[in-house]
Amino acid sequence: MRFMLKFSFPTTTESNAWVREGIIGQKLESVFEAIQPEAA
Repeated sequence: MRFMLKFSFPTTTESNAWVREGIIGQKLESVFEAIQPEAA
């Protein structure tokens, strides 16, 4: 099964801080772990 995931970051200021702090990858990983996507 395939699906499209659409999301938005809370605020530009907050998401920019995540990028500067290097934690945006951790945020995305936690989302992927929660939805458990399968490899095609």
